[in-house]
Amino acid sequence: MIKVHSAGVNPVDWKIREGHLRQTFNHTLPLIPGCDFSGVVDSVGPGAKRFEEGDEVFGKSDLIRNGTYAEYS
Repeated sequence: MIKVHSAGVNPVDWKIREGHLRQTFNHTLPLIPGCDFSGVVDSVGPGAKRFEEGDEVFGKSDLIRNGTYAEYS
């Protein structure tokens, strides 16, 4: 789990929010938008090897699932 410190807004985010991509992405509501994020690893699951709690990270979420406009992602 990542504690999100910042989330970016890019063209795909506002297009999804405005409903322009509903033919491309079959989202269900409620939807948490957002693709890009930076933050700190808050916890890791069993078998996690690459990251540890406290690591600073950045990345991109899966567009099909809920996004990064949340405190935790």
